[in-house]
Amino acid sequence: MSVQVSYKKQFTFFILLILIFAVMVEVILHVIDAIPKECNFSNSMLFDNLSESEKINLCEELSEMAGDVSYTAAPVRLHIPNQHGSYMNINSEGFRGEEFNFSENDYKIFFLGGSTIFGSGSLSDETTIPGQVEKKLQKNGYDVKVINAGIHSATTIDELYLLENFLLKYSPDMIVMYDGYNDAGDFDLRKFHIPYNEFVNNNAASNNIPYTGEKITSKKGTQIIKFFEDINYKTALGIIASWKTFQNNFSLKENYEPINKDVMEPDPKIIDFIEDYMSTNWSKVCSMGKTTGFQTVNFMQPILGTSDRIIHDDEKRMMSEDWFKGHYLTYLKNIDIDYDKLGSCDNVYDLRNTFAGMDGDHIYWDEGHMSNFGYEIIAEQITEKLIPIIDEDLFENR
Repeated sequence: MSVQVSYKKQFTFFILLILIFAVMVEVILHVIDAIPKECNFSNSMLFDNLSESEKINLCEELSEMAGDVSYTAAPVRLHIPNQHGSYMNINSEGFRGEEFNFSENDYKIFFLGGSTIFGSGSLSDETTIPGQVEKKLQKNGYDVKVINAGIHSATTIDELYLLENFLLKYSPDMIVMYDGYNDAGDFDLRKFHIPYNEFVNNNAASNNIPYTGEKITSKKGTQIIKFFEDINYKTALGIIASWKTFQNNFSLKENYEPINKDVMEPDPKIIDFIEDYMSTNWSKVCSMGKTTGFQTVNFMQPILGTSDRIIHDDEKRMMSEDWFKGHYLTYLKNIDIDYDKLGSCDNVYDLRNTFAGMDGDHIYWDEGHMSNFGYEIIAEQITEKLIPIIDEDLFENR
């Protein structure tokens, strides 16, 4: 005689199976996430002097210290403090480099930017762009402390938030912004298309998903989405991100058509959009400097293809591969610096043609990142621009 299991028990058993499955998927996703990711520089000739184990170590440190780590309550990705490795260190304040204590005579310079300022591909804290600028300025007799506040994937709006909420308390004497790469390539993310007051109320996960026109805080159920984003629940967050990407790929944007990465012709609407976006954020920082009392220096950065030179064969190989995102080059190379929109910015410099004439030199290991060699050339250019500004600033404040 068979025993009929009640519907209530069947339902309970079914729910239990779903929960067990969800937990298993979650564990698997976390395990996969913990597996070291292959870094693009592994295939670059720039790092042929490193052994395979050294390359793996460098890649693991980049992934662990500067990957998608963030304080979930913040609208920008922030480094977890007190991380230390063979190639890089995150100090107790969450910035790359050694601990800092400012003396009364120190001239305090903070560098804002993305992974190129953080120093992806740099083999030490001292050989990043900020690290080399500090050495060059100190060698010239300046009592300076240069702080590397670069964050992977940061754009000008992230830098504005970081300055307002984390850096002003140090009373900086100078803010250096080094931008263009991320603003030109990531303009289809939500953070580019929402007002600043909405940006600061989101977390980093929701600010860095594709924009589809909706406001994350305006619909029912968004608190559940924010909950999953905050706890980094990968199963749910992966579904949410996939759905946002699906919406993004199959819907027309309000301001422009979806990007066709196979077509290198720039869309004038996108160029205008990026120019306005960068100009607005740069201008806000410069205005803040005027009222708060720090100098602001803005640099438009170079990436592979923006300098007039014959590129290295290994760089040609990279540009022919699928992962090379042509729109980074297409849009960054065509952006104009509109000085009329930067009325409050006194010190704006274009470094996109920095490597002009360096025919055949191997500089980049991907579309925007360099090794110590390239970073030192950029640091030299920046130092030359900073010295007169520091001299004038110190003279006026005697």
